Amino acid sequence: MFSFGVSFADANLTGFFQIGTNNNKITSTTGTTSTTTTLADSNANTALNFTDVEDLGDGLKVTTNIGLLPAIDSTNTAGGQTTYAALSGGFGELKAGKFGNDQFWTVVAGDSTGYMGSNAAVVNLAYGTSSDGATVGTYEVWTANQVRYQLPTFVPGLTLAYTTKLGGQTTSFGGAETVTGAYTTGAFNAQLTATQYKGAVGSTDTLTGIAASYDFGVAKLYLLSTSAKIDGEGTVSGRNIGVSAPLGAFTFMYNNSSADGNLYQRNITAVDQTSQDLGVTYAFSKKTTAWVLFTKYKGATGGQGTATANVSSDSGFDSLRVMLTHSF
Repeated sequence: MFSFGVSFADANLTGFFQIGTNNNKITSTTGTTSTTTTLADSNANTALNFTDVEDLGDGLKVTTNIGLLPAIDSTNTAGGQTTYAALSGGFGELKAGKFGNDQFWTVVAGDSTGYMGSNAAVVNLAYGTSSDGATVGTYEVWTANQVRYQLPTFVPGLTLAYTTKLGGQTTSFGGAETVTGAYTTGAFNAQLTATQYKGAVGSTDTLTGIAASYDFGVAKLYLLSTSAKIDGEGTVSGRNIGVSAPLGAFTFMYNNSSADGNLYQRNITAVDQTSQDLGVTYAFSKKTTAWVLFTKYKGATGGQGTATANVSSDSGFDSLRVMLTHSF
């Protein structure tokens, strides 16, 4: 029994398990290289979600979700994932707790490799905030202390939502407000997410992500544009174009992305970034997929989130990930 009084049989259990290796070869500004190989990778290794939905009548429903994020590599510890409570009905949906960062999912929508990719050249621009809500440029998949209101569906395929991340406006902690609009019709999908962050007292940063895709059947085209404006620093923009093509149980994917600067902890360095992703997946079934993803990044030392004062266009990394994912 859960402590909330809901039996295991009443809850819906979903999740995924992912295991594999990540080989990362980093080139420093001096031209020296270092290679590391780690177990598992890519935006959380495992996840368990216990979800219960209660019908209150008159069109009202209460949804509670307890999410666990056990780590199977040596560098992370077990932590929470999507843990929230939501009330939905004719008025829309009101949700509070820890759940997906809309900026991250906008990047996913404009990335041919989807959730498993890194899109290294734009990752520091578009994923969102750190756990304290104050640091633009530190990516986060699941964001805590959020309250989200999603409007009812006025137009088929159109989703509109407002999210606030609670936080005081002090030097160390900040809040965030996000407006998201998404529209899907047939083979076309588009999404826009705009966020304002309180990075410090009297300081407001803005972050915008726009993604679109169109499925032609034989191939699917992806477009992504991101822009981060840091108060007192300037603006950094990024963009991506990608394509995926199914061939039987295989799907082949390619991304080409770039950014006109590097952003790390609200500091902008004028170093151009470029990255290319080349991947392939093989679906053993609807639940089990194997995938290989190669990423070549050039720009800031170490890539993702590890920029330093001596960044150089001669530095970067090559990453090779081989994974097996099973969902249930």
